[in-house]
Amino acid sequence: MGHFCGGTIINNCYILSAAHCDVDRERSKFVVLGSIFLNNGGVTHEVIRVINHPNYNDDTFENDINLLRVSPYITYNAAVQPMPIAAHVAESGDAVVSGWGENETGELPNHLQFLNTQIISDEDCYAIWSGDTLLVSNTNICTLSPVGQNACRGDSGGPLVHDGGLHGVVSWGPNDCPNGMPTVYTRVSSYVSWILTNAV
Repeated sequence: MGHFCGGTIINNCYILSAAHCDVDRERSKFVVLGSIFLNNGGVTHEVIRVINHPNYNDDTFENDINLLRVSPYITYNAAVQPMPIAAHVAESGDAVVSGWGENETGELPNHLQFLNTQIISDEDCYAIWSGDTLLVSNTNICTLSPVGQNACRGDSGGPLVHDGGLHGVVSWGPNDCPNGMPTVYTRVSSYVSWILTNAV
């Protein structure tokens, strides 16, 4: 299995990602840290335990968050660092999402991609996605990017960074990625207690 999801280092044992990425529970999983290239470089760690949120719903993507326990321990260096977890709620502002998700041709880029985007209010996100089978709740955070730019398949689990902190985990968005609809993330600040309890 090749690349299928992203994640964020939160300490020297755990990666924070999305529960819906745990689709093939029987297959061995690995994470590669410390490279901006998909196909070369970095250090490989085996995932030895996956902790999905106990209330994750695979139909609605509620509580779409998990922890990956890796081995060996993560060694920090200039290219490998933990991301501070944001404890406060961001209602608006500039943010950056990154990953190796599909580009406009439907291919996975070899170079890590970064997208400057805008956090939008919960109310605006609810209104746009109202009636969809996947639910937007107060445990989500949404961003809106210009038409032609968005997170896409392969970016799931990756980080949304605002003001130097991790605010979101890529969860879901439009099937037609660049169509100008909001991307929906799991709001990390809603799960700080769960993360701190389990990432030990």
